[in-house]
Amino acid sequence: MQSVEGDVDFMLQDRRAVYPSDPFYLYRTTSTERASFLEYKKINQLYNCNERCPNVNNSRCQHGGYLGPKCNCVCPPGAVGDRCEHRTTNAKTDICGEVIQENNTVHFASRPSSYHCTWWIRAPQGGQVSVTFTDFSADNSTHSVGSCDLYFELRNRDLYKGERYCWYELPQDEPLFAKEKDFLIDYFGSKDANFNFTLTATVYA
Repeated sequence: MQSVEGDVDFMLQDRRAVYPSDPFYLYRTTSTERASFLEYKKINQLYNCNERCPNVNNSRCQHGGYLGPKCNCVCPPGAVGDRCEHRTTNAKTDICGEVIQENNTVHFASRPSSYHCTWWIRAPQGGQVSVTFTDFSADNSTHSVGSCDLYFELRNRDLYKGERYCWYELPQDEPLFAKEKDFLIDYFGSKDANFNFTLTATVYA
């Protein structure tokens, strides 16, 4: 069986591999001709592309990585290392954001280099995290309600798939808790966006 690997885009969701049953959600998937990381992963698993690897039963790929056809871990964008054990702040050089491991407040103001930002809020062992959005400010003439050209993906159960929300759909002044230990937030906008908001991360030990 011919195996597949590829450089993929971090912004894609798992549902893109099978397409949503409700077409209303199709616009929320990213338009691209390249397959997503999860699609490559599923294909490799479906056809057992790593079945000849001597380490197939004891591979310990982390952060959602998988054992590829060359018997080494294939890491998702944003993770590196022999076992994908290290998480980088950015998957691309033009992505802004940071890893947050203590209480912190982020004041975001859009600029050409910040049309895709990622914040990874990490809790200590046995801890929990929450995020609160406040002070949304958007140019209504450009980013009106209904356009959804500025949106967020909240990953509070799984680091590699989550729910997407237009900027005006997010609750303000209301803490959102991670279902598991960590909370990853992806923001997607446009290079000419006029958009500001405040994100407060709270880490509970």
